[in-house]
Amino acid sequence: MVAELAGDGRYENRLVMRVTFREGRIAEMLEYYGERAHEALIARVLDMPVTAAAGGR
Repeated sequence: MVAELAGDGRYENRLVMRVTFREGRIAEMLEYYGERAHEALIARVLDMPVTAAAGGR
């Protein structure tokens, strides 16, 4: 997944989806994202170091 951010930024992350269909309809959908990319995005948005955005991890 790639998103162009306001303020000349870019967010890239791996995305995996598992979709279960029943009778031709979506019955369940689970999404999995990479944690590190989320931490970096939060740090950028909040303008703080990645470790602080991740709660000190």
